Amino acid sequence: MAKVLLGYLMLISGLVSSQSLIGKYMLGIEINAGHSFPDFDIEQDRWKAGFYPAGGINLSLSNRLSKNWILDLGVGVTGYALNNNSRFDHYVLDFSSPLLISGISYNFKGYKNRMSFVKMSTGAQLAYKGSFADQFENYSVTITGVNKAYYFLRPEIGIRNKLNKKIGRAAMKVSYELGTFFRFNLNPLGSARIEESKSDFVVTLTPRGNIIGFYFKLLFPLGKQQIRNYDSEKKSKSIMKIKYLK
Repeated sequence: MAKVLLGYLMLISGLVSSQSLIGKYMLGIEINAGHSFPDFDIEQDRWKAGFYPAGGINLSLSNRLSKNWILDLGVGVTGYALNNNSRFDHYVLDFSSPLLISGISYNFKGYKNRMSFVKMSTGAQLAYKGSFADQFENYSVTITGVNKAYYFLRPEIGIRNKLNKKIGRAAMKVSYELGTFFRFNLNPLGSARIEESKSDFVVTLTPRGNIIGFYFKLLFPLGKQQIRNYDSEKKSKSIMKIKYLK
């Protein structure tokens, strides 16, 4: 009876271990949203920063180097809508452009299929280089950009888990990530010089474009290559415990 029980438990351990196989290559679709920050050159109360939303969508290819390390490379687009308010008008600095991003993450063992991770990404976003002016009844805004690209760093923390269902005849389940990030731009987005026509008041806004936010990512398995997660260690420990009890 003890031998039958032992064999049954070994079979269950094997099934759990096989379910913990994880795909080596994954296709990721990420949606992110956050908030950016104003940067006026002087203290004043005539123009104030309002809501500064920023967000984007990325498409990435991930390569699991080992059970702990994942490397990915992606493309996407990020946009800003920087709202600025005065007593007589509301002006929005809006901008969006494509980007390239790559990162490496270290993953920690979690409960069942869940894992937590820390990640460092770096990338470059296409910038605006040039100058133009918007003219209004009470003021004008001169936009100036001097960079060809905005280079950035993006540290992240998050969790990864598997969905309960497979898609089609896929051998592995789709996974998802939830995380937070802080994007730090190494150069500013540009400058916006606001001049009021009925006074000599001038203020310059130089937003760097840093973003604090969160993201959601779906990860679809590509190909049939798999690597084992942490459960091989759990399996051997469980068998040792049963033998000891016997």
